Amino acid sequence: MKSMVSVIVPVYNAEKYLDRCLLSIVNQTYNCLQIMLVDDSSTDRSGQMCDEWAEKDKRIKVLHKENGGAGYARNTGLEHITGDFVCFVDSDDYLDVTTIEKCISKMELDHSDTAVFSSQNVYNDGKVEVESVDTRKTYFDEKAVKEELFPSLFTLSMGYGVGVWGKIFSADIIKRYNLRFLSEREIYSEDALFLLTYFSKCKSASAVAEHLYNYCENESSISRVYDKEKDEKLDIWLDKALEIAADENLSHKMIAHIQSRYQDCAMVGFKQVVLSDMSFSSKIKLLKEKYNNEKLKSTLNKEIVSLHGFAMRLFYFCVKNKLTILSYLLLWLRLHK
Repeated sequence: MKSMVSVIVPVYNAEKYLDRCLLSIVNQTYNCLQIMLVDDSSTDRSGQMCDEWAEKDKRIKVLHKENGGAGYARNTGLEHITGDFVCFVDSDDYLDVTTIEKCISKMELDHSDTAVFSSQNVYNDGKVEVESVDTRKTYFDEKAVKEELFPSLFTLSMGYGVGVWGKIFSADIIKRYNLRFLSEREIYSEDALFLLTYFSKCKSASAVAEHLYNYCENESSISRVYDKEKDEKLDIWLDKALEIAADENLSHKMIAHIQSRYQDCAMVGFKQVVLSDMSFSSKIKLLKEKYNNEKLKSTLNKEIVSLHGFAMRLFYFCVKNKLTILSYLLLWLRLHK
């Protein structure tokens, strides 16, 4: 008997992209699916489109809910899963039509409870960016999950990241430990927190070294407006991530990779400062303030910084040694290369 896969799609004001997303799901070569469209009180035609799709395909169930963000929309979907496995797809993205079949086939071959697969970035102008994927290992037992795959998700070192959309999850693990998402309105990178608990419970995983998820970059470039609130959410994220790490007794290596992820996310704020319309002196003043953030400073040790490439290592050397002008120049060059 074929395993059932529950596909959860949070939907909010996605009418421009929704048909593309849903076509990629209903046309999957693996057809034993429960497709849940969670309309998060869309103000455009998205909710109506979901209902129209449900009339065309009996596998689709539509859940209309009060607006609460993608994390809570996923939670609503999780309350109604009937499948053996769970897959998340964002409504402005789309799958390769072979995604679920390839993952389930590999999981059945390996007798694993989880699958990871890679993604590619698709831009509005048609440009596609593909991350290199480590193809040397395609099965991870429990020890290898904890020591190799799990940490690599936080540094993208194998080509599989922290997005929940690049995974097939065990419904049993999710139900047994009542795993749920926090809201992205409260915390940065809610996906990564979900993965921290999930992979702490995971017994085995398969890796499909293909770019099966199309992550659509609908913004042409990084925002030129510095968002202090995102930095505050990121600091909350680090506290919460380290709390989970302590509760789950995660390894020293895993904690270092969590902190490396924090540094990567902090880089977005640094870039926003450089791109902003502020005066040069104001930018330097703000960068100095950001570099003095105690949580950032606590991560600036050799072990964590060494997890980055050369350019990032050089940048954080400048941050640690208060070489603010040089760090600004490195950021500017990175943004204008």
